[in-house]
Formats: sequence, structure tokens, C-alpha cells
Amino acid sequence: MLLGAGLVMAISGATVTLVQDKARWSNYSSSGSDVTEGGNISAVNVTGMSLTDRWAAYFGNVTGTIVLQDSAADAVYSWVWTGGDGEVCLSTDSTYAWGSAVTAGLTFVPDVDTVFGLGSASDNAANTFTTADCDLTLDGITAISDTANVTTAGGWDTCLVKDAGNTTEDNFAFCVNMDSKAAYDDSTANYQVMVPTTPGGIETYYFYAELN
Repeated sequence: MLLGAGLVMAISGATVTLVQDKARWSNYSSSGSDVTEGGNISAVNVTGMSLTDRWAAYFGNVTGTIVLQDSAADAVYSWVWTGGDGEVCLSTDSTYAWGSAVTAGLTFVPDVDTVFGLGSASDNAANTFTTADCDLTLDGITAISDTANVTTAGGWDTCLVKDAGNTTEDNFAFCVNMDSKAAYDDSTANYQVMVPTTPGGIETYYFYAELN
């Protein structure tokens, strides 16, 4: 007889330790100039750069344990996780419904723009999640195939996931498959992920990890 049988939820909330907030780019750069005088007509092409207020990013390393324990956190045995497969996911929902997580293809990307208030700007979600070729295996069983994604510096894919609830910020999650390779600044990392932020506001993101 199998007692207390049920779905084993492998992805769970993760403890985070802030290592460093990277300094924001100040937007300061030298300004080009041209000498002119009355009567001149000049064709001048201008190239500029501005800091986004619609996206933030996280990167870092992952440590942890794999345990055989009960709901009271009493363990029979534990193993030190030595790296390998797994995922890091972020959501504004502190109790994300991973059991109903599904592929969020490109048709869901406009919903990200709507719920996070990203609008029709050049750096909105529609101009960011432009491919749908990311695969994830969540909870060891839930296959997320060909979901919307953006590839960031270093070759890290931020993958879009949605649960079965109504379409709000809390129904989306932003996931990345773990690896051990260079982050955007050439440091070695296990994950790098990009998340949307409401322009002019702040977001609280909750971290989840699955250690395989």
C-alpha cells in the first residue's frame, strides 16, 4: 500500500543572497559637435543610447542540497548538490502555481506588455521576446516546449512561462536553464535571467530553483 502518495513538486522557493548591485549606467557619454555659421545647412546623423526602464536582470551562482525529508523538515538524508541540470525562475507571485505551468508562446507576449504596462515602446516585450524555441522541464515532469524567449549576452535564454490563472503579472514566470558559463560581464555564473519592470515603478521578484 502506498501511503500519502501525491505529486512531488521539485521546483520550490529559493533563498537569495545579494552579492552586489551593479552600478546603473549613468547615460553620460561625450557629445558630438559640429562647427557652423549663419547660412549653413548641414546633414547630421545622430546616434544615441538610453537606459531602459522596462527591464532588469539577475545573474549569479547556485548552491543547495537535495533532501529526503518530511513536511516538518525532518530529513532522513541529504546530498550536496554538485551542479548540473536545473532551472532558476522568477515571478512576482510568492506562491507561483507551478503545477499548472504551461508553454507561453509568442501569442502571450502582448499580455506581458499589457500587465507590466510596457506599452508600445521600442524596448517592450513584443520587441524583446521575438523567438519561441526554449525548452524547460519543470518539476521533473512538466515539459515546456518552444516557449517564447530572449537570448541575452553570453547565450543565456530567458524563457516565458504562464500558469493557468487569469492574466496578471503574477501569472507569468521568467526562467532560465542552469549552466556553468560566462555571464554578460565574463564572470562564471550558473544562471542569467531578464525580467520586466513597470516603467517608473518597482517590482518585487521571488526566486525559485529546481536542482536536478
